[in-house]
Amino acid sequence: MKRNHKRVISTLLIMLLISTQPAVMAWADSAVPADHLLGDDEKTGKKTEYATPADADQKDKDAPKSDDAPKGDETVIRWEFVDDENLSGGELSLIGVSPENRADFDTVVSMLPEQVRAEIEEAGEVTLPIADWNCPEYQQDEDREWPFTGEYEFIAELPEGYVCEPPISVLVTLGGAMVNTINDRFTIDGLRYKELGPDTVQLIGYDGEKPVGTLVIPDKVRKPSNGREYQVASIGHNAFQDCSDLTGDLVIPDTVTEIGDNAFEGCHFTGELTLSDSLITIGEGAFYECGFTGQLVLPQTLVRVDDYAFAETTFSGQLILPEKLNYISAFAFCDSHFTGDLIIPDGVTIIEYGAFSGNSFTGTLTLPKKLKEIGRESFFKCGFTGELVLPDGLTSIGLYAFLDCSKLTGRLSIPDEITSIESGAFSNTGFDGFDTTKQEIADMLYDSGIGEDKITVGNQPYHHTQLPPVSFFQDGNMTYQIIGSDTVALTDYNGNSDTDISIPDKVTDQVSGTTYSVTRIGPMAFYDKEITGSLHLPNTLVSIGDRAFFNNMFSGTLSLPNTLVSIGDDAFCENRFSGDLTIPVSVSHIGSGAFYLAGFTGDLTIEGKLTKLEENGFSECGFTGALSLPDTLTYIGVAVFLDCGFTGSLQLPAGINHIGDFSFSNCSGFTGILQLPAGVNYIGGSSFFNCSGFTGALQLPKPITEIGEKAFYNCNSLDSAHLGPNVQKLGAQAFPESLPLSTDSPQVQILINTYLNQDTIADTSWDGKEDVPDGAVATIKQDTTVTGDRWIGTEAVITVPSGGILTVDGNLVVNGTISVEGTLVINGSLSGSGTLIVGANGRVVGDTSGIRVEHPDDIEAAKKMIESQTYTIEQENAEDEAAVKGWLLKTIETIPGFRDTGVTVGELKITAFTPASEGTSDRPDGVDGSFAFTLLLSKGNSVSGAGGVGIITARGYSHMTGSGSSGEKDDSNAVNPDILRGTWERTETGIWKFRQTGGAYAVSRWGMVDGLWYYFDGEGQMLTGWQYINQQWYYLCTEEDTKTKIGLKEGAMATGWHFDSAYQAWYYLGTDGTMAVGQREIDGKRYYFNPESDGTKGALQKEKEIL
Repeated sequence: MKRNHKRVISTLLIMLLISTQPAVMAWADSAVPADHLLGDDEKTGKKTEYATPADADQKDKDAPKSDDAPKGDETVIRWEFVDDENLSGGELSLIGVSPENRADFDTVVSMLPEQVRAEIEEAGEVTLPIADWNCPEYQQDEDREWPFTGEYEFIAELPEGYVCEPPISVLVTLGGAMVNTINDRFTIDGLRYKELGPDTVQLIGYDGEKPVGTLVIPDKVRKPSNGREYQVASIGHNAFQDCSDLTGDLVIPDTVTEIGDNAFEGCHFTGELTLSDSLITIGEGAFYECGFTGQLVLPQTLVRVDDYAFAETTFSGQLILPEKLNYISAFAFCDSHFTGDLIIPDGVTIIEYGAFSGNSFTGTLTLPKKLKEIGRESFFKCGFTGELVLPDGLTSIGLYAFLDCSKLTGRLSIPDEITSIESGAFSNTGFDGFDTTKQEIADMLYDSGIGEDKITVGNQPYHHTQLPPVSFFQDGNMTYQIIGSDTVALTDYNGNSDTDISIPDKVTDQVSGTTYSVTRIGPMAFYDKEITGSLHLPNTLVSIGDRAFFNNMFSGTLSLPNTLVSIGDDAFCENRFSGDLTIPVSVSHIGSGAFYLAGFTGDLTIEGKLTKLEENGFSECGFTGALSLPDTLTYIGVAVFLDCGFTGSLQLPAGINHIGDFSFSNCSGFTGILQLPAGVNYIGGSSFFNCSGFTGALQLPKPITEIGEKAFYNCNSLDSAHLGPNVQKLGAQAFPESLPLSTDSPQVQILINTYLNQDTIADTSWDGKEDVPDGAVATIKQDTTVTGDRWIGTEAVITVPSGGILTVDGNLVVNGTISVEGTLVINGSLSGSGTLIVGANGRVVGDTSGIRVEHPDDIEAAKKMIESQTYTIEQENAEDEAAVKGWLLKTIETIPGFRDTGVTVGELKITAFTPASEGTSDRPDGVDGSFAFTLLLSKGNSVSGAGGVGIITARGYSHMTGSGSSGEKDDSNAVNPDILRGTWERTETGIWKFRQTGGAYAVSRWGMVDGLWYYFDGEGQMLTGWQYINQQWYYLCTEEDTKTKIGLKEGAMATGWHFDSAYQAWYYLGTDGTMAVGQREIDGKRYYFNPESDGTKGALQKEKEIL
């Protein structure tokens, strides 16, 4: 069935997709010569037999309808589109298409013509509908994305019974031109790559059969279609998953910064793994179940290791972690057979579930000084030996954390800050005993499974109070479990839903008569009870279990008692509380989703000693007031405050180092300046997305290595953002496109330019402590010294501003440019293929023999001095060219300020010489002569030409009194009045004027100077650019044009072909300078120039014929 494509398209889409060039009737007939077209209308300049659009409309009405169509195959010999308003030159240019704004097949077809006017062999003209459009090449890629760049030929399908050879077609160009396709895929040596940017690719896998044997990953590849070289910057998700026949070593080249999830999962490598020195991210399960041997050295650039990254591998050596590592995810290194010592860097504050479990470590374990939490089974069945030191500040030790670490010995001192030791944490370890200063910590040790004979409290033996067997009792509609001699946990509720819930501080067992304090709310105690009333918690409460109040409709305010220590996962999830919420200082743990969708309408104050906020902790709550966070906080998890309505400023505690994905996303009510703590090293994707209330300058801390996708996108009220020098990974759209960015690192500048679609290049400074990559542009912001070996890459530009000092004490290799407006002191060496450009006020001290040195400002200043002078020499001193040349050399040297430039005058040539004629009795004043000259100027490696013209004043005629001469000048040989004589003058504001020999300026007129035509307005100003003079358009050359228009100077009238970059169009200027419009024949070819006054008048409509 044929597709029925709609013609309706929104104004916005039209604005985004089609070119703004004027549309003309596009004729496309490659089968016959151009002179065989339907007609050639001299008045309209269009190939058509219709004099007016009305005639064409009438012709359409007279054309045969579908019922009149011939029954056999009729051949179309000539054709034109009827409805071609979206085409330009017969082509469809969708210049607004981009990676973010793609056009599917139906959208493209909706922009194409629906009818064609055709001449049928032996049957005349008919108007035919286009049945459909086809383009097999225009299709979705592997990611189901439509193309956004390139050229595609769409073929028209005519009604049954009509044929056209070659077929009727339209060339559709996406993105305005055929460019190197970004996101394009290509294969080299069996490996598949996807473009990430203009010079980087991602290795996404293999082509065909799974690879076997040794896998060689190159650092660079050259794309077959364009010959361009790309760096391999990342390895994609699942790239080589389950390629079980891979063997030998695996070397990740140093160009790779990211390895995706499950990239090498299930590969049975038999050798060692060498990772990139530039690696920033290792995805989940990246090397899961790989068969490596030897040690594993993680690069110093790595700051986090994701879940299962190296789980169940067969390493046989030591695990060496980088100093900057700050986060180790769940099961990251579990069952990986590592041996030797393990030193965990001090930046790590949390060790997640099973991170190192099941390894064969044979040495000691050194824990980080700032460690707060040891997760469940973190070191389960590890073979560590010797003593273990738990750092001060540690607050929790998870379930089975050190289970079966039987070779740990000595006595273990438990820090006073511990609030939780879970069951089996130290079961089957070799410790001789456990020491604490607190009775409650001793109780935790005992409850976790440690015998009382191994516990001391303040150097005294520990004695445990025996608890009765577990028993339950009922009080009203609540069930309690006895958990201590005088404490109970509330485990179940069986009452009504439309009531207030008040949990008492104390409750009495009616059977035994014993009164107990209610210290716990058990897991799921009020789960899904649909209670609509208020909730009152006991002042004796210590912990609230997972999902304790999940999925109710509690209303009113919630007051948490000051005795509370732990709040479980999803504890208050999905409720309708109102008012403020305060987390007491006693709380040390809040589980994931604890208050997700729990309501609230006021402030949130967290007073506790929390170090970590788990994911979704307060997501989608209705807070409308202030947020106050504890000073102890170091980690904010995923989506903790997502979609919360906080207002006022956001004060982040100084100790925070990790801000997770979506953590503050859509918190648009925050206002003021966002001050990020100095220790933050990771900002997750969308972490501050749509926080549109933040204002002022955003200063990103130096330790930050990664900023996630859309981290600050839609923060449109920010004035600017400054990135630190350690950023190595930037997500797409991390900042608003229009936000001015700056950085102290040229390396980071290149990262910004490569991965972010910013409106302007990031302002960058250079401190001399890092190499400058190719293409970077940076400025010395303070006096800077370069020590050691450093280099400045190709096309990179470093500027030393006025007043700044750059000192080179080491060896600096310059392959780009150093622009000196201030002072450059060279104590070491300066070399390379680049250029040292010294400005007018620049100063260079030291040896510059190893580099090219240019002085363009001095050369330009000297040139202007020479060309702005008026040169007049008397006849008696200008008898020949040699005399004029000698006089010029002396005169130039005496121009005020010329010698100060340090510029040397090279070869001087007299290019035109007309001697003066001495006065006679017939012409007493004589006839002045003239001359023109060129010369070379040089300083360092800078060379430029200059020139000028001068007058040779004639000697007057001397006669005796009474000779009969009238003394009047003979005008019989008067020159052309359009030729101006005099000198050019430039005002302080840069305006050129021409002072004639009589002293008056040329005004409101055309005038010829040195064979070139100029126009001067009513104030004597020489005009440039497009000018409308006497009902005609002219183009007078700009200073930029003189670089490409040979023989023309600034202001000179242009003739012939002219390409205007502002309008992106060709124009033609006749020999009299007037702009061509309509149809013109030039050099035997016919061209058509837009005659309409629509902003592009005179623009060529068929550019291809120029060639």
